[in-house]
Amino acid sequence: MAGTETCWSIKCAMPASRAPGTNASPTASRVSASSPLSRRNGTARARASLGVVVASQGHYDEPALEAAVRARSPYIALVASRRRGTEVREALVAAGLAAEDVAAIHNPAGLDLGARHPGEVALSILAELVRSHPSPRAFAVDAGAPAQQPVTPEIAVDPICGMEVVVTPDAVSAVVDGEAVYFCCDGCRTRYLAQVGA
Repeated sequence: MAGTETCWSIKCAMPASRAPGTNASPTASRVSASSPLSRRNGTARARASLGVVVASQGHYDEPALEAAVRARSPYIALVASRRRGTEVREALVAAGLAAEDVAAIHNPAGLDLGARHPGEVALSILAELVRSHPSPRAFAVDAGAPAQQPVTPEIAVDPICGMEVVVTPDAVSAVVDGEAVYFCCDGCRTRYLAQVGA
């Protein structure tokens, strides 16, 4: 809801046992059911994300958060109680993750807006993500590897709405007159191409 109304791309990852479709994530722009929470695949997906929000109701909190931390995702949040958050943090540290990296996980997730319903919680999380981005954190790729310096993302400006867009391989874009133009969402891309007659 909140993501689609603000041109954010929402991708839902879930175990393969829950096939995409039905009503698992009606507002997601892409649903993945190909074991996305394994260490290898989960880390790759998290690395390409601006933020990772884990809301598994305790089913796979630890592996999902571990993948996000190892991928150095700029924003990581866990939708769970403070008590559950403490248990998960302790498990992640015991698994070998650096305590400072684990401490950076947002829990409870989202700004304290008094949210109660799912849509309100989603909005509070999006608000927190907007407030904290862009400011990539230097998470360690491996517990035994030296910390890497944060990389400043390349930013483009959507010519339709003026929103800043992080340039990534899967960003919404179009090539016009030999130059790449980036957009916050497919709607802005469609309007721009119509204006330029491409």
